[in-house]
Amino acid sequence: MKRLSSCPVAIWVAFCLLSNSARLEAGGGDAAIKLQAQLIWGTNEETSPDPKHKAIGPELAEKLKKSPYRWKNYFEVNRVVAEIPLNEKKPFKMSEQCEIDVKNVGGDHVEINMIGQGTPVSVHKEKVAPDWPLIFSGNSKGGNAWMVVVKKVEPSTVKVGTNSPKVDAAVPTGKPITPK
Repeated sequence: MKRLSSCPVAIWVAFCLLSNSARLEAGGGDAAIKLQAQLIWGTNEETSPDPKHKAIGPELAEKLKKSPYRWKNYFEVNRVVAEIPLNEKKPFKMSEQCEIDVKNVGGDHVEINMIGQGTPVSVHKEKVAPDWPLIFSGNSKGGNAWMVVVKKVEPSTVKVGTNSPKVDAAVPTGKPITPK
């Protein structure tokens, strides 16, 4: 009798192990990915043509110095943050001329469709590494360049109050925000 009564338990344990194994292979849980995209202006000029643009942070500047990009100065035009559930796509409007559509294909892999002036420009399928951003670029007039820098972010590292409204922007953890 004991063998028959333990059979449903054995089936239930096997089911749980198989379903957890499938979840891990798919990237675990809901496998949403939180990304930050920055539109960057690269130039050898000392200032950006738009006074609203801010110099990029030192961490990104150092990464760009180690890359093939060799402009003297880089300025942030816009920053957008969004969380993208597995197998879903979200648009990131970077400027009036530049948009990217990002699809979470699982396992820290994304498909990025670059759109310039309403026209599809290129499609990239990449893994978002935790220690190096994805950088997509193109030439502009006068020896300048534009870049879209995409990196994975954790909710507590997203800075609120940058150049543009956020998509699903996270508020840093810590003291609660109370209205004045």
